[in-house]
Amino acid sequence: MQVGHSTPNIIRLIYRQDKSDPGYGMCLWADFYLDPERGSLMIMSDRGNYGYRWPEKGWHFIQVLEGMDKDYFLRKMCAEKKVDVENTIVRLREALKDTEEYTDLQIEQYIDHLKDTFEDYDLDDSPDLTGYLVTEWCDEYRIDLPDAYEYVKMGYGYDEITIAEIFEKRIRPIIRDAAEGARIRNEDTE
Repeated sequence: MQVGHSTPNIIRLIYRQDKSDPGYGMCLWADFYLDPERGSLMIMSDRGNYGYRWPEKGWHFIQVLEGMDKDYFLRKMCAEKKVDVENTIVRLREALKDTEEYTDLQIEQYIDHLKDTFEDYDLDDSPDLTGYLVTEWCDEYRIDLPDAYEYVKMGYGYDEITIAEIFEKRIRPIIRDAAEGARIRNEDTE
């Protein structure tokens, strides 16, 4: 076994929310750690901790971060852990229409019943419960949708979306200056 240490050139970008900021309390603090040598971004915040490592290094890594919008950030840094009830219902409605076995009125009655059932539970963190409720709903109305669990749509939670928005609006615009200040230069121009 080998044990050692490394002293990387880390760029730390700091976000602190001021009491006078609109939306105060959405995220009070976040530290964004950029490691251009390893191509990694790590975030510690009051909205969770996140990390990802890209194959790009140095200035190319900085360019990846500069081009990263909210959607790309979410795909790379976060996991879809929250049940997206609205999109689950949309998918089920479309599946019922695709079977061509039900009238529009029947479909809406079935969907209304499912919505009522969903309202009785906190489904945000419960994809298994949501899938179970969909399966029971299918059984009750004799709906033949194999693999009812597959209709459960997942999404990003409030914490992940908040961090992604902070990155996009507050951190991304200062990455280039921070990298240049840390002497990370574009190898292509030297």
